[in-house]
Amino acid sequence: MTVYPKLYIEFVTLFNKQKFFEAHEALEIEWRRQSDRNDFYQGLIQLAAAFVHVQKHNFKGARNLILTAEKKLAPYFPDHQGIEVRKLCEEVKSSVNNAGSCAAGSVNVYYPIIALASTKKGDTRL
Repeated sequence: MTVYPKLYIEFVTLFNKQKFFEAHEALEIEWRRQSDRNDFYQGLIQLAAAFVHVQKHNFKGARNLILTAEKKLAPYFPDHQGIEVRKLCEEVKSSVNNAGSCAAGSVNVYYPIIALASTKKGDTRL
């Protein structure tokens, strides 16, 4: 069974509960602890931050963050550290684009679920 860092699991759990600001904060702590500050964690942080913008109806800000996140995450396609990275990026982009095209006040957003490898969908208990 794969073992992931505690704050990485916390990020996934919070992301799946649509607590995107808290997810961003949790992974940022882990990212700052790393000496190399890899782009993978930074890209995931930016995806969570994009949904913070969506929750505030700032779709332009969300789209900009997704573009930045995709550049950081592209080297990790199709999957890395138990996450289907390409699929997640596509789902986040689609979700934000769909939300941004809705009429003001009637936003119904689909939030993707991150399923870590060797876990059931949405279950991050390892």
